[in-house]
Amino acid sequence: MAASHSVRKDAGKQAVQLQFKPFLFASLVAHAVTGAAQEPEKTTPDTQVLVTGRLTDTAARRDFVAGKIIIGRERIEDSGVRTVEELLKREPAVTVSGDGRIGLLNMPGYTQVLVDGQAPMAGQRPSQLDVVHIEKIEIIKSSVAEYGPFGIAGTINIVTRKSVRKTSTQLSTGLSSNAGKPGASLSLSHNQSTEGSPLRFSANLSASQATSLSDSRVRQTLTVPVQGEQEQSQAVLRTVSRNPNVASSANVTWQRGPDEAISLSPYFFAAQGPSEGAESRRWSDGTTSSVQQESKGSLTMFSLPFKWIFKPSKKSQLELSARTHLSRMDSSSARVDATSAQAGTLRNSSQQSDGRTNNIELAYRVNLEGGHDLKAGTSYGRSTSDVDYDYRINGQPDVALAALGTNRRSLSKHVQLYLQDEWRISEGWALNAGVSGQESTIDVAESLYRGQTSFRMWSPSLHVSKKIGDDDKRQLRLSLAQSFKAPQVDNYTLRPEINPLAPCAASGVCGANTIDTADKSGNLGLSPERALGLNLSYEHGLGDDSQITLEVFARQIAGKIGTDIALDTVPWSTSPRYVSRPANLGTARTAGIDLEMELALRDLSKIAPKITLRGSAGLATSRVSSLPGPDNRLDKQTPWTAKLGVSYAMPTTPLKFDVDADWSPSAWVRTSLSERIAMPRSFAFDASANWAIDKDKRVVMSFKTQSPRTQQQINEYITHDEVVRQYADTRKYTTLSVRFDTKL
Repeated sequence: MAASHSVRKDAGKQAVQLQFKPFLFASLVAHAVTGAAQEPEKTTPDTQVLVTGRLTDTAARRDFVAGKIIIGRERIEDSGVRTVEELLKREPAVTVSGDGRIGLLNMPGYTQVLVDGQAPMAGQRPSQLDVVHIEKIEIIKSSVAEYGPFGIAGTINIVTRKSVRKTSTQLSTGLSSNAGKPGASLSLSHNQSTEGSPLRFSANLSASQATSLSDSRVRQTLTVPVQGEQEQSQAVLRTVSRNPNVASSANVTWQRGPDEAISLSPYFFAAQGPSEGAESRRWSDGTTSSVQQESKGSLTMFSLPFKWIFKPSKKSQLELSARTHLSRMDSSSARVDATSAQAGTLRNSSQQSDGRTNNIELAYRVNLEGGHDLKAGTSYGRSTSDVDYDYRINGQPDVALAALGTNRRSLSKHVQLYLQDEWRISEGWALNAGVSGQESTIDVAESLYRGQTSFRMWSPSLHVSKKIGDDDKRQLRLSLAQSFKAPQVDNYTLRPEINPLAPCAASGVCGANTIDTADKSGNLGLSPERALGLNLSYEHGLGDDSQITLEVFARQIAGKIGTDIALDTVPWSTSPRYVSRPANLGTARTAGIDLEMELALRDLSKIAPKITLRGSAGLATSRVSSLPGPDNRLDKQTPWTAKLGVSYAMPTTPLKFDVDADWSPSAWVRTSLSERIAMPRSFAFDASANWAIDKDKRVVMSFKTQSPRTQQQINEYITHDEVVRQYADTRKYTTLSVRFDTKL
């Protein structure tokens, strides 16, 4: 008899539920069009626009009520970096956690990252995009309606490059070395436009290959009453991975007239990930074990976004967007486990995943009388995933994992609406008020196990800004918003990830494990996190390119998602096993203060050297109600962060230097009732030299390192009568690179 699990969660029970009725959006658009019809003037083909100045990214930031930070194309090209991650790490508003993850407000994992206003494609890592594909990056440290109900710490929106009215070609080639392992990169960008033609075209290509090396030494101890802490084992782990990849993007735009345009923006990405790993372990009783593993992986993605833009009037615009995305991921591994008492056991695993996502969105924008900029939109998305598994032990099927079948199918659907009004009340006051909502359903089928979960999210937001003085360079901002963090499909799958230190036997029987070797599985009862947020900031502009910002923030997060480790009866084992699952832990509260600075010395004095200082310093505290203190912080959050960067352009030589440093302290974090993690302190240092050979050519040399060179992380597992600790010392390596850029 088939087992069936059905779970329905309502993330908005504590708030007003959003009702999705089609006539609501239709009435809104009809009202907006009626208002727009009062403006009969149209743009004609003979209209000319005269640009008399340049609005810097810093100056443009001041014009957004919610405080949108913009990293434009000119700044991207001037930076000399290759990836989005490298670019964001220089931004004062972006914090870097101890494990290198980027985010906002020192809240790792709570920043929404979008690509062209939509969730990234399955398998896509936006932070690793080559900047050749990027037009600009937008950063908002709160939730706004047009970006949906997510983004508890804020949103980073990566806008891809589009074709423009010029013809140009750029080429970049580079070489790198990490731990003595070579790497290479190449990017090519071409934009084609013919005067008088309604068509324009752009194409971008990037390719890279790098080898990464991971060296770790792990020492495990056991602490029991009376006996104290005693060593259990020591291990040496080493993994070498190669990561070749290629990406291509294009944009074809047909300007049908002054008020209408149609564009296609195909994107293709392919990557491979071969790696070899070795592990040797010695136990305190003299027993030894060894592991040899070879893995192969590949990812292929194709996306075809379509957009139609129509301007019913000079002050209104209608956009229809559609996107189809296809992906395939293949992975396989061969692992040989051997001990001093037993011959090697060969474990083969393979996984093939096919995904498809279709999304359609309709958005409308209109400028109404009285300073209102009204935006409204709706979208519908549908994603399917079909995963096939194959696990074998010494060539025979792994009967333990066969209990969940050899296939997992999932279906995700969502409907989203938003309405936003940015109102210029007066010269000094402005307001951004909006509401967004989403209804989502996720179905997962694994052999005899089937589950469904659905939830509704309702997210109102309010942002107020007050300009101080007559120069528009000083202002106060206040933001209030309710936002969410939704679980992913993988959080709901029951199929376990068997801990390699407690594998199933060759006979197919999975015996008992220990708390430090827990398996990983999903949780059908998981609910989204819901947060109430407050941001208050003061921005003091010192010039077109200089600004100091002081910001305080607070978040109250209900249904905080963490991990729960428990001893369970599971279908893949004849004995109860410890299993780690995502779980809603309770309420979390966090608050902090940030000071950010971007200072061009020439904004203070025209005779000053061409030096720009950038940096930030922040304090943060947090508590999770269901976990005991004093280390019950948000996962990966540190008590403070700091970063400092300097850019210097030499006056007589075409050389520009950039130096960036980032600090984070060590800190203990309790991730569950049974586990604590001690994160190591970290100091990251990047330096680069940019030599402009002429106006079309340059050479960029860079150096990246971390301190301490060996970083220690401690994982502590706690039961009622014992404590297991794992001390992992991981070696960090220096990266050197050189790149040549030219305009053809």
